[in-house]
Amino acid sequence: MKKLVSTNTFWLFICSLSFCLNACKKDLDKHPQMLTEDPIAINLNTVEFKGKIVEKGEFNVIDYGFIYAAYPNIDDQNGIKVSLGNKASVGDFSTLVSNVLDNIYGSTVYVRSYLTNSNGTAYGSVKQVSLPIPSTSSVSPTAGKAGDLITISGQFHTTDTAAIAVFFMDKKATIKTLQQDKIVAEVPTGIQASHNSQIGISLQIGQQIYQASYDFRIQARIKDFTPKTGAIGAAVTLIGENLPSYYYGDQGIKMYFGNVEANFMYLDVPTYVVPPTIEETSKVYIEINGERSELPGEFKVLAPTVSAVSINAGLPGETIVITGTDFSTDWANLPKVKLGSYDLDVYDVRQNSITAVIPASIPSGTYALTVTSGPHTVTANNAFKVEGYSASSFSPKKGAINSLVKINGVFNANNYYEVSFGSTRVGATATSKSVLEVSVPYGLPAGKVKITVHFPNKDIKLADDFEVIGPSISSFSPSSGVPGTAVTITGEGFAADTWNTVVKFGTVEATITSITDTQIKVLVPSNVNMGAMKINVVSNGQTVTSKDDFTAIN
Repeated sequence: MKKLVSTNTFWLFICSLSFCLNACKKDLDKHPQMLTEDPIAINLNTVEFKGKIVEKGEFNVIDYGFIYAAYPNIDDQNGIKVSLGNKASVGDFSTLVSNVLDNIYGSTVYVRSYLTNSNGTAYGSVKQVSLPIPSTSSVSPTAGKAGDLITISGQFHTTDTAAIAVFFMDKKATIKTLQQDKIVAEVPTGIQASHNSQIGISLQIGQQIYQASYDFRIQARIKDFTPKTGAIGAAVTLIGENLPSYYYGDQGIKMYFGNVEANFMYLDVPTYVVPPTIEETSKVYIEINGERSELPGEFKVLAPTVSAVSINAGLPGETIVITGTDFSTDWANLPKVKLGSYDLDVYDVRQNSITAVIPASIPSGTYALTVTSGPHTVTANNAFKVEGYSASSFSPKKGAINSLVKINGVFNANNYYEVSFGSTRVGATATSKSVLEVSVPYGLPAGKVKITVHFPNKDIKLADDFEVIGPSISSFSPSSGVPGTAVTITGEGFAADTWNTVVKFGTVEATITSITDTQIKVLVPSNVNMGAMKINVVSNGQTVTSKDDFTAIN
């Protein structure tokens, strides 16, 4: 009986153990079951992800949430995980994910739910949603400078300024107003482009770039000018950003001193020339696209000064140099220099010097020397004396054609003058302030003539007569000879050069070996006719014949 009880007890134990093992295996076979529901695009860059835990399983939950990407092949190694922690419970769950496009490219977002426990990861199906794409219909105005407000019209699907950024080239703009259909943005500073350059405007949402405009034209923003003082003709430079490139000129940017427009200079930076007709102090304006605005401060024209004059007395036609400061260097509007009411010819101007010529027509006398530059006229400390030209005497009193005559008087050294011998006018040069040299002109007949010196403001006729000596032969030697014989001809009034003198034995020209105004040496020509003949000398167009014959022999 005891044995039977023991046997029954053993089998009862075996059955109980088997039941417990089967019950435990059934519980451990439960795995998580996940659903992914359709995501909802909240705005341009925010999506609501939705899921459901149908069964969370019997293992400990480590993590659950969503994984999203720009492609559908999503798992824990591919995609961006949005963890909701480990406190999972059966039922619906969701979350809002902002800045989705900070992490992916494209407008389509793929997502799936997941739950990870100590035994592995369970996934829901992959769902997708398309984010709204912003569109631009217009940009107004189409040109502007830093600080201007620009309106971008279109469809932007958000009013959250944190969700969208506006860029002008690579510079981020400040968004002043954001509506579903309008963005008002301020043109940023620091844009690296010159005035009137065409630049792009873009919208950035996360990593996505959307072009709003390709043809916005950036305008110069002029803030100031420098310097604030200077002479007429001085260079004044604009200060600001997005200034014109010198290669393209002023590009329609005008600068005014009061109501007087300044000329543009082609330099590395926008530079204008102080005009000559402005007031001593002027407001300065800049005009862009027909809109004029006042720049800070005023411009003051500095009065020139005269510190010295190279000479305090001089002749008409003489050059003087005036030293000082702040003279206008604008070649279109050079300073005016006067002696009394007589204008000097100004031909070289530096900021600190003026070179001018005393007018030829000014009478002798003492004058005030003045310099006018822009609105200022200044007077030199010392009066200037204009001296008179003079011509008093000459030497020699007679001479042949082309001989040199020296006239004594008062002249401008190295200047060119004109002198008349009778009615024949010829050029002359002052070799010093007291001597004028002139050659007796070609073609004058022998005889006495008056000499007249022609000055810029008057003519002076000298008292003495000048006697023009014609060529004459007093003798020759030898009186006969074979061809090749050297013959010396003595006389006066010969042209002392071979190109104005010809010697002939009868009708045959001879070779001249030397010549002065009183002596000519020649060789009897080889082809001379034998026998007696006259010697003819042609000098400066005048012909003279010997009284005696020369006899050519074999």
